[in-house]
Amino acid sequence: MGFLLALLFKAVIIVDVETVEIVKLDGSVKVGCGSDSMGLTFGCDDLLYYRDVKRNEELTPGDIYIYRKDNESKVVHRLIECVDVDCELMVFKGDNNAVGELVERKQVLQKIESVRYR
Repeated sequence: MGFLLALLFKAVIIVDVETVEIVKLDGSVKVGCGSDSMGLTFGCDDLLYYRDVKRNEELTPGDIYIYRKDNESKVVHRLIECVDVDCELMVFKGDNNAVGELVERKQVLQKIESVRYR
């Protein structure tokens, strides 16, 4: 038996209470306004709840992750596809971007589990 949960009219999630998995969240981060690359999904000042990605965890295309672009900056984008069989090289893209970028598996830090819209 499932029920429908509306999150501030921005998203609708169908939850099956018999099979729902409780996920331990490691933290949250407020969305910065550096760009509007994920503007179709969440906006400035929305709160993203994340958990750390385990070393051998399978990453799922379609999910949103935080990865390190260089020594300083982190990026929040959607995983589009794995380039190789082991998913050591992937394509990430912002929902509002036309072009993706190649990211190595070792750069992926966290997975976004939920969003609190403000």
